[in-house]
Amino acid sequence: QAGVLDSYVWHTANAAGNDPPVCALEPNPWGLYDMHGYLWEFTADDWHDSYEDAPTDGSAWRDDREASARVVVRGGSWKDPSPRLRSAARRPFPKDARDDAVGFRCVLAKVQ
Repeated sequence: QAGVLDSYVWHTANAAGNDPPVCALEPNPWGLYDMHGYLWEFTADDWHDSYEDAPTDGSAWRDDREASARVVVRGGSWKDPSPRLRSAARRPFPKDARDDAVGFRCVLAKVQ
């Protein structure tokens, strides 16, 4: 699997470090670059062990407690092996933690 993904995503087998140039790999079928791998993406959801009682309207799943300690990060990073790089991959991440493999993806839209 890693051989196919090497052209599209940064993972442990092809990332020399944590600062690759933007658009160095191939775009996905929709023309978007760097959409998998490289970093775990923050979400607005607080961590829950399962999807039981999750919102079905697309809204963020926040705890009633103001001080929930963990959020959900998704997708895998350059520190992970290629099988981990899936949009369905998720894990808890402490709200006050820092990691060079966790962040946000920025997208620049082309105006038509």
